[in-house]
Amino acid sequence: MKDYKIPSVGAKDTINEPVAAYRIAKPLRQQSDISLDENGVPIGYTLEEFSEKLLNKLSERFGVDFKKL
Repeated sequence: MKDYKIPSVGAKDTINEPVAAYRIAKPLRQQSDISLDENGVPIGYTLEEFSEKLLNKLSERFGVDFKKL
């Protein structure tokens, strides 16, 4: 255990904290990347591709260019 001093007035002036190792893992791919199957083939669309397709369909349906809004 590691002891930390607390700059305060009181009976107890240390805190005991267990020693732990923390490791921050880097993400393997970006959030917008798509999943891969067991053969490494992409499944589905990226977020950008999906957004583009959705805006295109909405623009066609309602006659408004949603990309410029």
